Amino acid sequence: MRLIQADPNKARLDRLITRWFKRHLQRLGAQIDLTQINSLVEDKAMLAENRQHWAEREREEGREEGQKVGRKAGVEGTLRKLITLKFGDIPESASKRLEQATDEQLDTWVEQILTAHSLDDMFRTRR
Repeated sequence: MRLIQADPNKARLDRLITRWFKRHLQRLGAQIDLTQINSLVEDKAMLAENRQHWAEREREEGREEGQKVGRKAGVEGTLRKLITLKFGDIPESASKRLEQATDEQLDTWVEQILTAHSLDDMFRTRR
């Protein structure tokens, strides 16, 4: 803001940077009414408040995604261990199925391994 205000062409510079900033926020999918932003210099209080909100939202989305990925990795790892203990080495085809499985499929297979007599039996959908 200080650099814009110190520039002899500050009004023009502010308009150009504000326009670029609004387009950038739009491409990022910012949940803000961009029509309210007319000047970075004049609207800096509103931008600072929204920046805090955006940062909090990004952290929350990252946390949720991390928990989801962590849960899937944990269930997949547990299932791999159970398969190895019950049936021995995991064939490549079964390994690929595990990697590509949804959370629901992994949960189903964790339940089915208890009564399955083979890997093929475990992978059959019985619900």
